[in-house]
Parts: sequence; structure tokens; C-alpha cells
Amino acid sequence: MGKILIIDDDEASRIILTERLNNEEDTCIVCNSGEEAISLLDSVEFSIDLVFLDIRLPEIDGWETLKQIKKINANIPVIAISAIALSENLYKYNQAGFDGFISKPFNNFKIQEIVNFYLKK
Repeated sequence: MGKILIIDDDEASRIILTERLNNEEDTCIVCNSGEEAISLLDSVEFSIDLVFLDIRLPEIDGWETLKQIKKINANIPVIAISAIALSENLYKYNQAGFDGFISKPFNNFKIQEIVNFYLKK
């Protein structure tokens, strides 16, 4: 059973991902901002197994949120979410320390592939 953190300021994206990820084995936790997610991850009560992180967030963007998450726990896999899927961006995501990438609109197969790889080993 895995705990999946979704960080996205877009309500529709949060709802879609939550609907596609919530099941009897996995639990989704949702944050609207990087600040909220960092605070949650910094608390000792929460252990997260996988993070889906939108790149474009208000105040603290996805890049800075990723740095803070990796400071808290470098082993948490963090998947970048973006509507822009250019090959040069994929390289930047990888170089920044993201463990994977998924584009909007979401592809159910790709979502399941990521979850299977990181949570169902």
C-alpha cells in the first residue's frame, strides 16, 4: 500500500489524478502548493512513497519544491507534471533530479506504469 502525494494548484488536475490513483491499495494526499507539501513532508507523521509535482506553482515553483522535497528525503520518487512535453524540457527535468515525467492531459497507461514501477516492485 502506497501513499501518493499530488502537488498541483489546478483543481481539475488534482481531481483527475486523484480519481485515477485512488484505489484499495494506494492512498492519495493532495496539496495546492509547494509550501503546503513541504510542510506536510517535513512533519514526522507522514511518510510518502511517490510524489506527482506540477512544475508551474504559485510562490514556490515546482523546481524549488523538488529541491526542498529531496532535502527532506532524497529517496522519494518525484514525477514532474507539465503541459509542455518538449524533449529539451525532459532533459531539464532529469538533470534537476526528477525521477520521471508525465504530461497533461494525463495518459492513464503512463500513470499506471509510473505507479507500478515505483510502488509495486
